Amino acid sequence: ILDGDGGGTVVVCDGTLGCTDEAIIDGFTITGGAGTRGGGMYNRGASPTVRQCRFVLNHAANGGGMYNDTSFPMVASCTFEGNYTDDGADGASMHLSWDHLAWAENGSPAGHGGGMYNASSSPVLEDCIFSGNHTGSGGSGGDASTNDDFFVDVHGGNGAAAGSGGAVYNNVSVLIAKRTVFTDNHTGDGGDGGEAMGSVRDMDVRTYGGAGGGSGAGGAISSAGSTLVAVGCVFSGNRTGNGGAGGLALASAGMDMIESHGGSGGAAGAGGAIAGASSTVTGSVIEGNGTGSGGSGGDANSMGMGMVWAFAGAGGPGGAGGGVHDAASVAIAVCTIAGNGTGDGGAGGDATSPEIAEDGLAGAAGIGGGVLSTNATVSNSILWGNSTASAADTPAEEQIRDATATVTYCDVEGGAAYVGDIDSDPLFVSTALGDLRLSEGSPCIDTGNGALLPVDEADLDGDLDVIEPLPLDLDGRDRMLGGLLDMGAYQR
Repeated sequence: ILDGDGGGTVVVCDGTLGCTDEAIIDGFTITGGAGTRGGGMYNRGASPTVRQCRFVLNHAANGGGMYNDTSFPMVASCTFEGNYTDDGADGASMHLSWDHLAWAENGSPAGHGGGMYNASSSPVLEDCIFSGNHTGSGGSGGDASTNDDFFVDVHGGNGAAAGSGGAVYNNVSVLIAKRTVFTDNHTGDGGDGGEAMGSVRDMDVRTYGGAGGGSGAGGAISSAGSTLVAVGCVFSGNRTGNGGAGGLALASAGMDMIESHGGSGGAAGAGGAIAGASSTVTGSVIEGNGTGSGGSGGDANSMGMGMVWAFAGAGGPGGAGGGVHDAASVAIAVCTIAGNGTGDGGAGGDATSPEIAEDGLAGAAGIGGGVLSTNATVSNSILWGNSTASAADTPAEEQIRDATATVTYCDVEGGAAYVGDIDSDPLFVSTALGDLRLSEGSPCIDTGNGALLPVDEADLDGDLDVIEPLPLDLDGRDRMLGGLLDMGAYQR
């Protein structure tokens, strides 16, 4: 056991300090690390092999378990459990008397990558488990208040964003994940906006509650300017956090212009399991993941004589893409995507005024219960039982929301619009127990198209043949039997 006891990063492999690509870290439990970049391990300009290690209860500003900086590590048969990034700091409040202006500080954002952060790196994950890792929540905005004789302008601080990538965050990187399980990871909540309270004896007063911060994207994996290749993986029970609440605004004066503006609620994070751009997901299960709800809008309350206005804040939108949210393109093949869901929009704030009072609008509910993308290609897959918080979505839109998607030889609940598609209960063995294998009589048996199987670019079977069709299903069995292919991640 290597225990950092909160004193810094536990293991450092720095190529500028002599750590070579031949370095091997084998069989250790790495725990108690606390750092800026990587609590458990920091790799810089080096590509060590890390195998059969446990990264447990480490934390850092970014990359709670491991931080890779221009590195290419092989991480095999490792467990990342309970690692996290630190919460953002709350903004300082400002409470004044007989001063016409009060601005509170904004909160600070939390860091990314609860289990791992990759910066300009290309790690390979093989037979690993990421469980119970999370990113920190954004700091709340400070409260502000003041009073004066003639004019008062008061601003509560804005809440900050939570960290993205509950398990892994990729920044201009390429991540290859093979036979890796991501379960019960999550991103933090956005910080709440600060309150604003102002009073004036004569003339004008304006108060502005702080805006709520957004929650982090990618309950398991979030990518920025990066590429993800996931083969034979399981994403289960991951989620994004909720948006922060908008701040309350109170304004009172004897006469003239009196305005209060409640802060807007923060947006919930997108991508309950996966968020980002340029993802390829093959032979994997994505089930039971979800996005958070938008933050509620701040209330507004104005009191006095003259022009008395109150404008409450709007609620933040719910997170989109309960399973997968991809802003560019995603290729999904022989996958099972089931039981994922999106969060509600935040409630609008309430406004109170003797003259003009406008309640805030509710935030939009999250869309794309299974997949939300702008350019998806989906083949030989099952999309079933996914849901959204939006009552306007059709059953098909709850499974996948993408106007330009190409979906072929798939079982899509509520929509069989493409070549080879069906719309029939796949007859999973037990959705209650999370067993998404096909039972006898499933309409998904032998109804796939073997010609659409992607090549084995991640070398799933380790035979060094990366141009053969994908050879194995999620259980390690032959992907095709007698030249016939089943839809979904499992071959019966």
